[in-house]
Amino acid sequence: MKKTSRTKATYNRFKTQIDQLLSFVAIGLFQLVLTLSIFYITLQVLDFPLIPTYVTVYIVFTFISYKLNASLTFRIKSNTKRMIKYYFVFGIGLIFSMFFLSFLENNVELEKFYFILINLFPRTVLTYTLTKFWVFKKE
Repeated sequence: MKKTSRTKATYNRFKTQIDQLLSFVAIGLFQLVLTLSIFYITLQVLDFPLIPTYVTVYIVFTFISYKLNASLTFRIKSNTKRMIKYYFVFGIGLIFSMFFLSFLENNVELEKFYFILINLFPRTVLTYTLTKFWVFKKE
């Protein structure tokens, strides 16, 4: 009897983890479509500078991401303390991206837009890990 309830509890925890990851990714994909459209227009069509454009879009969409992930992914009421932590985490992601994008821009022969795509995976792994285990951890 105990083994079955322990197995069920483990399964439920695992399912919750997977559900959260999938929700985080789904919100990220939704935002990805929007931000890539904005990046394409601003970087390729309007030829805005890479770093200021990236920072502006990043800040705006970090707020939207926080609200969506708090309510839909982690099902935790948003508050000022969590929002500050979230911006801190995404600030770390932003700093990482600034160095990485600058490196790419100075060392790789590609259109600026492709640098955004290359940057997605490492930045997402970094921010998800910090978000999951620090910002939205159960208190």
